[in-house]
Amino acid sequence: MIAEKTAVPEKLMYRDDYKWLASQSTELLLNKEKREACIAILKEIISLVGSPGASAKVVDEALSFII
Repeated sequence: MIAEKTAVPEKLMYRDDYKWLASQSTELLLNKEKREACIAILKEIISLVGSPGASAKVVDEALSFII
């Protein structure tokens, strides 16, 4: 949702679907273009979300309003 495109195929695992998971994993491992696209989108998401420690920064900001 953040990148507004699919980075990694997702599926709610409410049931066992090992064949689907295996096929998606194999495709990412064997298809260089798809793997590189996935990595690029994940890097984009990281840049949008921010650096590590974002949760702590939010808590500090919230506390500054209270204290």
